[in-house]
Amino acid sequence: WNYDKLAVLSEFMRDQYREVYALPDEMMFLTRNGVDLATVAKVREKLAAEQKTKRNPLALICSARPERGADVLLGEIMPRILKHEPNARLFLSTYNNPVEHLADFYAHCKRLSDQLGKNVTYLGHLTKEQLYEAYLLAGLYLYPTPSKLVPEFDEISCISAMETQACGLPIVTSARGALPETIAPGAGVLVAEKVHTPAYYDAFAEAALRLMRDSEAWRAASAAGLARSETLDWSGVARQWTEMFLAEIQRNNSDLATLANHFW
Repeated sequence: WNYDKLAVLSEFMRDQYREVYALPDEMMFLTRNGVDLATVAKVREKLAAEQKTKRNPLALICSARPERGADVLLGEIMPRILKHEPNARLFLSTYNNPVEHLADFYAHCKRLSDQLGKNVTYLGHLTKEQLYEAYLLAGLYLYPTPSKLVPEFDEISCISAMETQACGLPIVTSARGALPETIAPGAGVLVAEKVHTPAYYDAFAEAALRLMRDSEAWRAASAAGLARSETLDWSGVARQWTEMFLAEIQRNNSDLATLANHFW
C-alpha cells in the first residue's frame, strides 16, 4: 500500500515480480540499465589516434563474476574451442570484491585456468575505459551462464551485454533470463540448448568458432550490436525517469481527497 512504483529492468524481471509478489502491472515501471556511450566513443577515438583499431579474432574475453559461469567457460567451453583453434586466447577480468564464502570455487576456477596455461590471461580489475579498450580490441565476448555452482541464476538485465554491443563486440551466451531482451537479434548467438549438457557446450563452442572464422558473420553481428547500442545511453534512462516522476507527482497532486488524506 505504501509503494507507488517498482522499477524493473526487463520484461523477464517484471514477470518474476508479477509471479512472486502478485503485483499489479500498473505498479511496475519498466525501465532499463544503460551505457555511457560518450566514454565508449572517447576510448574508440583514443585507439584510432594510436592506430590500434585492428581486432584480434582469436582474442576472447569475459568480464563477469566467476560465479556466473567461469567454471563452465574454463572447464568446458575453452577446451572445445582450443581443440580446433589452439591459438585462441581468453582474457578475463572481474570486479574487485571477491566473496569470502566462495573461496573454494574461485580456487577451482584457478585450477581450471592453470590447466589451459598461456591460453588464459587475467587482465585484473579494470576501469571502464580500460574495459572498453579491451572490448574494442577483442574478437568475441563469451558468457556461458549460469555456473554449475548456481544453476538457477538468470540475468535480469546484463550491463556487460549492453557494453559489448556498444563496442561492436559480438557475444555468445545463453538464451536465458533477460539476455534475449538485452541482446539485439543477430548481435551474437544465444545458445538455446539445456545448460550444463554436452549439447550446450558443443553448440556454444561451435557458435564461437563460427564467429571467429567467418568475418562476414562477425561484421553483421558487430553492426547489429552497434545499432542497438544507440538506444542504450543513460540519457534515455534519465529522460524516462524524469517523465515518470513528473507524471506521478501530477497524478498524486490532482486528487483533492488524496491531498486531504496526506495532510491529515
